[in-house]
Amino acid sequence: MKYGNQLRSKVAVTSFQTISSLGIGNQETLHSLERGVTCLTKDHPLADYAGCPIGPVRNELTKLPPTFKDYDTRCNRLAASCLESLSVQVRDLKSRHESSRIAVVTGTTSSGFRDLEDKILGGLDLGDFDYRSTIPVGSVASFISKAFGFDGPSMTCSTACSSSGNAIITACNLIYSGICDAAVVGGFEALARTTLMGFKSLRVIDPEPCRPFDAFRKGMNLGEGAAVLIMERVYGQDKGQGAFIAGYGSSLDAHHMTAPDPSGLGAETAMAAALARAGVTAEDIGYINLHGTGTILNDAAEATAINRLFGNKTKCSSTKGMSGHLLGASSAFETVLCIISLERGFAPNNTGLERLDPEMDIEILDEPTAIDKNSLVMSNSFGFGGNNTSIIIGRA
Repeated sequence: MKYGNQLRSKVAVTSFQTISSLGIGNQETLHSLERGVTCLTKDHPLADYAGCPIGPVRNELTKLPPTFKDYDTRCNRLAASCLESLSVQVRDLKSRHESSRIAVVTGTTSSGFRDLEDKILGGLDLGDFDYRSTIPVGSVASFISKAFGFDGPSMTCSTACSSSGNAIITACNLIYSGICDAAVVGGFEALARTTLMGFKSLRVIDPEPCRPFDAFRKGMNLGEGAAVLIMERVYGQDKGQGAFIAGYGSSLDAHHMTAPDPSGLGAETAMAAALARAGVTAEDIGYINLHGTGTILNDAAEATAINRLFGNKTKCSSTKGMSGHLLGASSAFETVLCIISLERGFAPNNTGLERLDPEMDIEILDEPTAIDKNSLVMSNSFGFGGNNTSIIIGRA
């Protein structure tokens, strides 16, 4: 097996951290993955507002210092909470690389919308609310760069559900091109009423915990959270201490503003590109973390593409029945889930599945299943407008 298509240098994921309804930090997240049960709940004010389960982060988040009050949003507090737990790794990163050679690349869709909603509904004075540093999707990248002292390229990808997948791909390209030696990459999403009601208006929200790939699936549930990956260039056989990005692919089929191409062509193109860049075949993939939202059209299109490219023998599951759909954060979050699972040698189950849709000719896992720790795994994220990304991860 040849990783990276003979590239002398590789991009390693040397540290990572995550926060979601599955837990605060990697260890709590692992426990939830091993249990394989849903963390979606109706016991939350926003769940009452939307009339459906959601995947909220319940723990108190890191407070931003007064010097960053203009950036004080829930989205940025999620970022700060993740990075605070990686403070030792961040200091070590900066000791080994020039600050100007460290990029910050983020993915989000809602940024500070939640906080704007809270202020409006609370009848509070908006005079001290700085729209320029809170509402734009670039707020989180700007905050991270300034708060943690990174002077390299700072940018945000906002391509719906594939946002942080494109952030990972962008970071890899910055490193491979020689512009940077390392990158702090992440996906960040705070639940917002506007987002919840937007998806509800599309009639793709399940009033009960979602059931991806189930014969009686009704739609998705939304979640929130964050995931940060520290990515660095390594050489030769050294692939870092955690995991490495073996390959990646993206596509834009532009079939429809919200609906996927039912043929799955865009999804297949992204997956095939990832395999080609990694220099491997479909048989080399031990597990696929599916986009798997629970909607009728998305699940059907993805299953069609998977079957055409992989057949029906590759282990697959969607973890969104546990966490909900983290939208712009989902790709980075699920990439971290893949790394955590791979380190323990198992693939998580497809939570919520009761009866597999008979039209789905792929192997969907109904319980956590052992996989080879030395195998490669793929994480798919397919967004509105036909924005598709596939990331292949290997264990160092």
